[in-house]
Amino acid sequence: MAELETWGWFGLVDHVARFEIGDQVGYGLHEHGIFGAFPKFGLESGYDTAK
Repeated sequence: MAELETWGWFGLVDHVARFEIGDQVGYGLHEHGIFGAFPKFGLESGYDTAK
């Protein structure tokens, strides 16, 4: 359980979605998350928070 609590810091975001390509339509789940350092945006490590 401790391992799951650690991963709870990192949130995945789910969206129910409708996709269209030409005349075809599909439905699904789009899941995304942001992990790691992004120095360009002031996040020097995976543990930094926005200021």
